[in-house]
Amino acid sequence: MKILFKILFFPVRLLWRATAPRRFPHGRPFDMRHPLVIDGDTLHHDGRKIRIWGIDAPEMGEAGGAAAKGRLESLLSRRQVHAVPRDTDVYGRIVAQLFCGRGDIGQAMVASGYAISRNRAYDRDEKRARKAKAGLWKRGGIADPAIHRRAAA
Repeated sequence: MKILFKILFFPVRLLWRATAPRRFPHGRPFDMRHPLVIDGDTLHHDGRKIRIWGIDAPEMGEAGGAAAKGRLESLLSRRQVHAVPRDTDVYGRIVAQLFCGRGDIGQAMVASGYAISRNRAYDRDEKRARKAKAGLWKRGGIADPAIHRRAAA
């Protein structure tokens, strides 16, 4: 009887798992329209600061900071942006992977030479951008923004 019950109940269990609400440990994905770009890897929208996951772009007071901000603005211009939260950083910002009609925004920033990779997924894109001297790499490269932040602190 126990085996028969398991056989009959199995399809119901599969259906329940497929329709059960997903857990979002860092918050639910959300959409943004016209977020305010703060710098090459930070946005502001509806009272929330969002840091782009997996990249590091030059700070505004650093060489290439304004160019990185401009590139991010052009990638996001007049597009709906889908954010998938992945973490929260030490400053309380939402760290999210961003997507729009042009694909993964973090990957696009690295591939176009305006940010450096902070995860393995974008390492190949950074190598290609360096080799092709794309974006900021044609002007001597991107100084590590983490070093700039430590010096400013």
